[in-house]
Amino acid sequence: MKYLVAAALLVFSTTAFAQEHDHDHEVKTPPANHELLNIQKDDVVLGKKNAPVTVIEYSSMSCPHCAAFNATVLPELKKKYIETGKIRFTNRHFALNEPALRAGMLTLCVGKDRTEKFTDVLYQLQETWAFESDFIGSLKKIAAVGGFSEKDFDACMNNKKIEEALLVARKRATDELFVQSTPSLFINGKPFPGAPDLSRVEAAIDEALVAGKQTKKAK
Repeated sequence: MKYLVAAALLVFSTTAFAQEHDHDHEVKTPPANHELLNIQKDDVVLGKKNAPVTVIEYSSMSCPHCAAFNATVLPELKKKYIETGKIRFTNRHFALNEPALRAGMLTLCVGKDRTEKFTDVLYQLQETWAFESDFIGSLKKIAAVGGFSEKDFDACMNNKKIEEALLVARKRATDELFVQSTPSLFINGKPFPGAPDLSRVEAAIDEALVAGKQTKKAK
């Protein structure tokens, strides 16, 4: 596994943001019954367990388009769909570079009950850490404000189990779900094509809700 880590970090250093929001590539469709299109045990899920529509987002913590989605689209989805029991939503890390990998590790180290809050804060403060040469130092300061001790932060950054899990998850998303850019959405197992603007995402969710009702009636 250490070779996977080394190879991934090398890729991070050379590709940087080449994959951010590049939705012009051909969209490949994974099998509809692929296990990754279902909620996984480690996913941090927003919404009710029995919501009829599942939305999965793959994002990179250093991606400005992902930060914009988190700031403008997700809050509207929460009000209209998540809090009303229509969808359940989870975000999965697809780190495009090492800063994104380390930030993703931090959101997991703080515990599931604080993952959402830390994710919001890191996106809000993205410009203060994601593009800095000393991004580790910047992340450490943010973590400290959030009540995460320096000892715990250092232990998190050296946690190879979490690091490898994120790298493996990214590789699986690439190889099995054909994720190539961030943010990438899957709505009830279907890849969402193009930029995830609010109106387009809402239209896709509404379509999935209607399809679900029709399927239920047919049964």
